[in-house]
Amino acid sequence: MGTEQYNMTLFQTVDDAWNAQDLKTFANRHAKYVIVHSPAQPDQIGLEAHTEFALNSFKAFPDC
Repeated sequence: MGTEQYNMTLFQTVDDAWNAQDLKTFANRHAKYVIVHSPAQPDQIGLEAHTEFALNSFKAFPDC
């Protein structure tokens, strides 16, 4: 498997974890010191902040 396909596979697991609200897999696919830039949101600095963002998103959009 080439690098591009490997990266696509990893990203798909993050996407699947988000959709399943599987925070264990979600956390395992991110670095502890991840920095996430989202439109119209403050940067999420660190895994804890990114996880909090995920939990708030799940609450705001429970059927997604």
